[in-house]
Amino acid sequence: MKRRDFLLGSAATLMAAPAAAHMAHSGGMHTKASGSLELLEGMPLEDLPRLANAAATPGLFQAELLAGPSTVRYVPDLETPVLAYNGTCPGPLIEATEGDRVRITFRNEIPGQESTIHWHGMRVPADQDGNPQDAVPTGTDRVYEFTLPEDSAGPYWYHPHPHDLTAEQFYRGLNGVFLVKPKADPIPPEYGDTILFLTDLRLAPDGTMPESTPADMMNGRVGDHVLVNGQKNPLMILPQGTRRRFRLYNAMNGRYLRLTFGEGAMTVVGTDGGLIEAPVPGVSEVLLSPAERIEVVVDFAEPGTRALKTLPYDRGWMGPGVPDDGDLTLLTVEVTEADKPVEMPPLPATLRRIEPLGEPVVTRRFELGEVMGHMHHAASAQAGGTTPQAAAMPGGHDHGKMAAGHDHGAMAGMSHDHGKMAGTSQGHAMATAAESKATAGMGQSHGTMAAQDHGHMTPGPGHAHGAAAGMGMAFLINGKIFDMDRIDIRPKVGDVELWEVVNPTDMDHPFHVHGTQFQIVEIEGPDGAKTKPPYLAWKDMVNIRPGETARFLIRQDTPGLRMYHCHILEHARLGMMANAEVIAAG
Repeated sequence: MKRRDFLLGSAATLMAAPAAAHMAHSGGMHTKASGSLELLEGMPLEDLPRLANAAATPGLFQAELLAGPSTVRYVPDLETPVLAYNGTCPGPLIEATEGDRVRITFRNEIPGQESTIHWHGMRVPADQDGNPQDAVPTGTDRVYEFTLPEDSAGPYWYHPHPHDLTAEQFYRGLNGVFLVKPKADPIPPEYGDTILFLTDLRLAPDGTMPESTPADMMNGRVGDHVLVNGQKNPLMILPQGTRRRFRLYNAMNGRYLRLTFGEGAMTVVGTDGGLIEAPVPGVSEVLLSPAERIEVVVDFAEPGTRALKTLPYDRGWMGPGVPDDGDLTLLTVEVTEADKPVEMPPLPATLRRIEPLGEPVVTRRFELGEVMGHMHHAASAQAGGTTPQAAAMPGGHDHGKMAAGHDHGAMAGMSHDHGKMAGTSQGHAMATAAESKATAGMGQSHGTMAAQDHGHMTPGPGHAHGAAAGMGMAFLINGKIFDMDRIDIRPKVGDVELWEVVNPTDMDHPFHVHGTQFQIVEIEGPDGAKTKPPYLAWKDMVNIRPGETARFLIRQDTPGLRMYHCHILEHARLGMMANAEVIAAG
């Protein structure tokens, strides 16, 4: 069953996503706990609590973050045990200015579990980025210290990244916003600055969070309730004529959010890595895959009730129990009538200048794969355990010895006219008012695939554990499961590289790279059609739909160990993650 055409994408791209067949995997596991509790709705939207700056020195942000057990009352008279930073879910908002020195003392008080803090999307030194190889044991602390680069303002965030524990610590409450402010903000201050930190929650009848199921491991955990700043469908009251700036975060393990404020209601002004070059008005919907962010301005010109709502999206769900994500109301806005509406200044025509990264000196190809009960879903995996390996291709190199099944001849001489990159494919489509009429189709069952020999997947430090491992479930990059001790690629500091990430599987995968931001060049659909973006943007996430290939330019500016992985956190845990050792130039 073909999806119907509509514009989709990954956190801020204005591009038409080609139709792609999504097939639902047959199986017998469910995602929702029975007897899900109802949460209170309609309370005034609360701002996130702020992490106080303990430093008296200008240009220094200094504070402490403690991760440990706490409780939250999501339902009256029921205490839900959570993990929390400084006792709050979500964690406290960290706000600093580009150029500041940041010094965070992290204390791990999670009983029996190590942890880290990963500064998602931020260009921080590798040894300060919370890699799983640098875990903080329970009962100990460490100091994270780094300087925020100039021109790095944007909607970043923080969360744990310990080996095998990230998904659990995340859904139990460990996540928060790190907002880097510019020294001069072109967005008028009259618009305000409202963070909408979107999380989800699954509760058992006794108020506890149930353990994840095998279905959660296959699809990514999806809760029964979507929360905004920890509240369900909170209320904003704004005077007529208000223009409001919203920063939207998808801070969920596995849920996709196709969002709308109404026909042509949004003007997109920023993505994962901050502001784009010029506002994009008349946007009706955006898709946020897990971990993506987008900044929009909404004009509340008319009185009445408005809402931030979800639309259906088919991300290739495996088995029954598909989440009912269409027509959820996440935020209600009451616009009060006024005899004289509030007067607001216009958005500037130019927001910032983004320099294109330029021509790549190396091209790398990555193929995503799935193993479900010893069924290999990577289209080019070969019998006998032979799977494609990562290929670094400096210009002019002989590619004759690369993995069979991939024709790299065209890539060697690939032309990239970056002068035409008014914007790059964010892998994430926004639909304008005229383009958002169609809806997402749902998947269908597909037949049994030929079994492959997976003997090459020797259990090791990065192998799957527990029930999922017993089912033979794994997610792969270039035929390999994550290994803490294996280096998969060795980029050089300062080199611009072209990465091609191929998704031959039957489900979406949101792809993330640590320590830098990249510029998406194009998305190639299953039919070979290539879609280039209409504007340039900095991204650290790209969603790759079944049959698609995402191409993006990337450069690492500091040496050390970096991760790249699927940001459906359960997929990363089950192997879809790899190590890049960035080598100093010279």
